[in-house]
Formats: sequence, structure tokens, C-alpha cells
Amino acid sequence: MALSEGALRVIARHIRDALGPLVAREGGEVLSTTNIAELLAFFGDVKKTAMTIEMIRYSRIEKAMMEICGPGTRWPPDLIKRAEDVIDRWERSLGPVKCVKANLWGPNGRLEGVTKVVVGPEAVHCEQQLQIQQLPVKPKAGESSWCVQGGCDPARAYVPGHNGFDVGA
Repeated sequence: MALSEGALRVIARHIRDALGPLVAREGGEVLSTTNIAELLAFFGDVKKTAMTIEMIRYSRIEKAMMEICGPGTRWPPDLIKRAEDVIDRWERSLGPVKCVKANLWGPNGRLEGVTKVVVGPEAVHCEQQLQIQQLPVKPKAGESSWCVQGGCDPARAYVPGHNGFDVGA
């Protein structure tokens, strides 16, 4: 059965966020037979899926595969071998998988819709709105803008130890 981008993403997150730390802490013996059977079925489904760079970029499944077959891993040898086979197959058809970067700003990107590019007369209006909203913050008399406490000696910033800043402030 061919896997969709969403299914690949869910499985990749499960491998990286749930199974990966568990195997790293406890070793490959901690995986139940159900987990191993699901992963073996997943590897079979991945081989049947016509993978594209966009699918890999969206799902980040290559990160999960590299975690399984990475250096110093504690995953079971059979799963490592199957993950290496899948990565080799992808690299033969698509190129190096390590070079695939996450899609941030493009369509279906992780940061799509966070910002809006404004061109033309609207840009001037937006810039004026930003200037109105940004009120200047001026330090009080005798205080510097970089120091929490008023009247600090700038040379004090180069002294090792406590520089007058409270943690979390």
C-alpha cells in the first residue's frame, strides 16, 4: 500500500519522538514485537511508494531513517539494514538525502502565511503603521540603555562574574 505525505509525516514523528529516545535509552530489546512488525510493514510500504523530493521534504522521513541507521545506534540490526536499503534506494533515484532541506516559505511550507510581502502603495501604508506602533523606549536620566541598573560602569561588562542582570529578567 502506497503511503501519503501525511502518513509519512506521522510515522516519521513517531519514530523520531517516541521510539528513537526509547531505543537510545533502553536499547533495541525494548521494542515489542508489535513495534517491530509495524516498522517492517512500514518499510515494505515505503518500497511500494513512489517517493519524490517534495514528499521527503514535507514528511522529514529521511531524518527518521537516518536516526535508525545512524552511527552508534542501538536499533535492531534487521531494522538498520532495511533503513539503509531504503535510503540507498532514495539516493539512487533522487540524489543525496542529507541535502534535502525543510520547505519553510514555499507552498505547504512550515512558515507559510507567517509573513506577507507587500508591494506598491500598500507598502507605504504598512510602513507608516509600523512607525506609529513603535514607541521609542528611552532610558531614564543616568541610565544606559544596555544596563539593567542605572549608572553602571561600562567597564563592568568585561569583569567576569555577576554583571547586574537577574536571571529570567
